Amino acid sequence: MEPQILILDEPTNHLDIIGKDTIERMLTSYKGTIIMVSHDRYLIKNVCNRLLVMEGGISTLYNYGYNEYLEKTRFNNMSNDNKVKIEKNDTTGMTKLENNSDTIDMVSVNNLKLDLLTASYDVEEWNKEQIGFSYNADIMEVYYINEGDSLNVLIQYKKKWKKGTQDVTVYLPSGKSYGNFNLSLSAGEADIENMSAVYTTINSSAGSISIDNLQSSSADVEINMGEISIDRITTDTLNADISMGDLDIEGVINGAGKIVCSMGNAEMTLNDGTSAYNYQWDINMADLYVENCIDKSDFSSDGNKDNGAEKMINIECDMGSVEID
Repeated sequence: MEPQILILDEPTNHLDIIGKDTIERMLTSYKGTIIMVSHDRYLIKNVCNRLLVMEGGISTLYNYGYNEYLEKTRFNNMSNDNKVKIEKNDTTGMTKLENNSDTIDMVSVNNLKLDLLTASYDVEEWNKEQIGFSYNADIMEVYYINEGDSLNVLIQYKKKWKKGTQDVTVYLPSGKSYGNFNLSLSAGEADIENMSAVYTTINSSAGSISIDNLQSSSADVEINMGEISIDRITTDTLNADISMGDLDIEGVINGAGKIVCSMGNAEMTLNDGTSAYNYQWDINMADLYVENCIDKSDFSSDGNKDNGAEKMINIECDMGSVEID
C-alpha cells in the first residue's frame, strides 16, 4: 500500500545528478501529500505547489509554487498596499530628460552604464547615433550624465504606481562596440540583443536579465537573488559571482573562467566541448557535474581535472550547484 503522506528532510543532499533526477521523477509522479524541507531550488520548483518560507524568524505560507513565489518576491520594493515604493538613486549632477522622445548623442561615447530600476526593459538596436527611449513619462523618468567619453543612464519610477510592471524600451546604435558596458538591474526584467564591449559587467539584484549574443574580452557577472541568462557568449575571461540566484550561459570562453556560488546555481553549455578546458574546484555541500569529466556531490571536495587543455575553469561553490556540458 502506497503511503498517503511523505515527510522528507533534504531528500537530494549528497546525491549525484542521476540520483537527483531519479528522486525528482519519483516525487512528481507521487499522488499523495509531500511535506519536504529542502534547499534544492530545482527540486522545489518542479515538485512543490505550496511553500512555507522562514525568514528572519517569521514563517510565511504561500499558496503557490516556487516560480510564482520568485515573481512576487522579486519585486521586493512592493509595499503591503500593492503600491511601488519609489526607488530613488542619487541624481546629483545628472540631467533629466524632459520628454520620452528625447535622445542622447552617442557618437563620442565609449563607456556606457545603464542603471535600471524596477521595470520590464527591452534593449534594442536602431539605425541612429543616439540612445533613445520609449516609456510612460507620467510614471518613469530618465536621468543621464556625460563625463568625457562615458555616459551613465538611470531609469526609475517618479511616483507611486499600482502593482504591475512598466514597459521601457532602450534603443542603442546598431553595431556599436564599447570599451566598457555596465548593466545593473534592481528588479524586473531586461532583454538585450547583440552587445559588444571590451569589458562587460552585468549585475542583477533581484531581476531577470537575458542577453543574446555577447562579445567581450572580459565579462563579469554578479547575481544576488536574480537570474542571468546569456546565449552566444564569446569572451576571453568570465568571472561569475552568484549569491542565491541562477546563471545560465551558452558559448565559448577563450581563456579562463571562474564561478563562485554561495547558494546559487550555474548551468553552462560550452560550445567547444568540456574537454577543451582544465578544471579546478573547491566545493562544500554542493554539486558539481562536468560532462565526461567530473561528477561530485560531496560534503567537501577539492581537486583538479587536467584535460591537457590551454584553458581553465575554476569553481568554488558552497551549498549550490554547477553543471557544465
